[in-house]
Amino acid sequence: MPQTVERRPQTCGFCDGRGVTWKKDRDPSAANESRTCPACFGRGSVLVKQPSQECAACKGWGRIGRGLDTTGGEFQLCEECGGMGWQDAVLMI
Repeated sequence: MPQTVERRPQTCGFCDGRGVTWKKDRDPSAANESRTCPACFGRGSVLVKQPSQECAACKGWGRIGRGLDTTGGEFQLCEECGGMGWQDAVLMI
């Protein structure tokens, strides 16, 4: 019999559970514009295999370096976790 994997909702690391990212987060002088989170697609949470472990590459932030990239001020998603901030995470449906 196949073993089931227990997954529980955890807060998305990239948007910190908001489901959106704000332009002012990327550029303090910018207008208060938002966009859907590119990691959780607006859900704010992801399903994480238990026991949960933060992504080792980004330390749970969902982005590398917490800074701005060189292509116009967008944060870069962590390639290891897809921006979710957790090891073994999947999108909630």
